[in-house]
Amino acid sequence: MGGPIVLAELYRAVIDRTKGMCACTGQCGQTHKTSGGACDRRGRYGHPLLVVPVDPATSPVEAAALGPEELVALCGGCAVRRASAQKKRREAELDEQAEAVAISLF
Repeated sequence: MGGPIVLAELYRAVIDRTKGMCACTGQCGQTHKTSGGACDRRGRYGHPLLVVPVDPATSPVEAAALGPEELVALCGGCAVRRASAQKKRREAELDEQAEAVAISLF
């Protein structure tokens, strides 16, 4: 399976570290209980693994400067679920902050 042309060495380093498997162990919100607690998806033609920051709160600008030890390989499903969970956490934080500001005004 080929990786992206740009940053191919970085992509390959992360994929090789995970032996071509999704490295999710529940960060996406799934228990992965049928596969021992870890996602068992492999990258394959048409469905490559995605290399994303270990910290889902990392901005795209910050992510561009990360090294392989700060990146993780995830299947598309786990990457989407993890990003969705991070978005919900961030929205909840913003709601709490807005509520605290509103309370302080009165």
